Amino acid sequence: MSDYTGKGFSWNGWKWADKSLLGNGEYGAVYRAQKQLGEKTIYSAVKIVSIPKDIGDVRESIRKGRTEKEIQQDINRKKDKYVQEIEMMYELHGSSNVVNIEEFTVKSKNHILESESEKETFNITVYTLYIRMECLESFENYMVKNTLKKKQILKFGMDICTALEYCQEKNIIHRDIKPSNIMMHNTGKITNYKLIDFGLARHLEDGLAKSFVGTASYMAPEIDGILKKEYDITVDYYALGLILYQLLNENRLPFVERENPDMQWAISQRDAGEEFPEPENNWEELFEIIKKCCDFNPKKRYQTATEIKEDLQRLENSLIKLHNPVIETDEKNEIITWDCIYYGAALQEIEPLDFELKMKLDFAEWDEEDETVVDGEVYRKIPVNEEGSFIFKYNPILWRVLEVGEDDILVLSEKILTYGSYSYTCRDDFTEMQFILDEKQLQNSKYGFRPQLELADQAREGQYTDYVKLAGGENYNSWWVKSENPDKAQRIIPSGMSFEYPKEEEAGIRPAMRIKLEELDSSDYAGKKTIKRRIRR
Repeated sequence: MSDYTGKGFSWNGWKWADKSLLGNGEYGAVYRAQKQLGEKTIYSAVKIVSIPKDIGDVRESIRKGRTEKEIQQDINRKKDKYVQEIEMMYELHGSSNVVNIEEFTVKSKNHILESESEKETFNITVYTLYIRMECLESFENYMVKNTLKKKQILKFGMDICTALEYCQEKNIIHRDIKPSNIMMHNTGKITNYKLIDFGLARHLEDGLAKSFVGTASYMAPEIDGILKKEYDITVDYYALGLILYQLLNENRLPFVERENPDMQWAISQRDAGEEFPEPENNWEELFEIIKKCCDFNPKKRYQTATEIKEDLQRLENSLIKLHNPVIETDEKNEIITWDCIYYGAALQEIEPLDFELKMKLDFAEWDEEDETVVDGEVYRKIPVNEEGSFIFKYNPILWRVLEVGEDDILVLSEKILTYGSYSYTCRDDFTEMQFILDEKQLQNSKYGFRPQLELADQAREGQYTDYVKLAGGENYNSWWVKSENPDKAQRIIPSGMSFEYPKEEEAGIRPAMRIKLEELDSSDYAGKKTIKRRIRR
């Protein structure tokens, strides 16, 4: 049997790492554990559950006159409850937003105890459960110390909804959604939120539950209220709504005053169906979602986690406004930018131009870049010979969204915007904002590409813009891929396949950008002034 004294433990090669306590519960605690694999140290979270929590609890039961059978039955029930939790989490193993259990062991030990009169001997079996899970960060600890940004709040809500979607699919109700039962996994760019502790979870045979269980602060009125009645999975949505409210209200639940917090009074207000006050940092659109999650009438709440997730997603989409450059979304949620890099979508020779416009352009002042502004439109002139020029307007550029992180977004131009040699493409002033994708990125299925560069792929096809065609690059509808080869680099040809070419040759350029996200209201966005940023040849 492993040695566990509360000061350390050893189990299957896992040991308590850095004296780190990740969480504490009714019967046990979660520790950061480490294991040595050769020269490499790996980490996990190990939950150690002692049933009973203390052998003194057994002595107290003996003192109160309970029989050996009664005491043992009570201990076994508690042990079975935790085994049920483990089995439930194994059932939910396929969800990326439920904490994964890697392994577990139930160990037993017999204790011989005597009654106070020493006339009766009790042979009691106690249990220690070792449960190894992903090593994650406590969300409760994080939210106490940090104020989440709008996008982080929405990401949190959608992740928990993903977990609850999976629960609903399995007909499971959690019944104890609260900050301490949520963990965080930070991958560097994205934080994922995961649900844990299914000790109170159960399958809903008929869609309803009756047991008075959970944490009072996060209970729906139908569980905790005066009119206790059967309840369904919407109690989980109610609890999620409370946490979202808490994140907007400086970590205080509804009706909890800043100066004189009284949780019992706050709960009584909720149980009476009182309308929630506006949170301290009110966000009207999210508050509407919260109110629907927490409607006093369960039938008026969201009926599925998917519905909540979709509303949160729509709210997130409305927040995706970018700075430098300015980026919009159309009805298809494709990103369009009106600055940064130009191309001419409607090339026109001077002769066919409207007479009035032609006169204005003929007498306009053209700058060193052969640009002018007429009636608020920016025009560009490209001489083709001594006799004439082509003129075109700046037009929007369509960008494909490859990856959306917490703080930035990775986009790729839909078309080839200019052309040049590989050395030109990778020069310092080009890569300051724009860069070209490498082979690994162009084989990333998460970005929508086929995982083999040698195969045709419509998603990798790149067509030249009118500007590239006009400037002499009509033969360059192949485009460069970033390469470590000093002499050659990959190019994507029109079919979406890749081949090597000498770097001194010219090819098209499809820039990518990683742009920092900024939360803006639509009012901030109206009447914007764009800043032109161009790729110059």
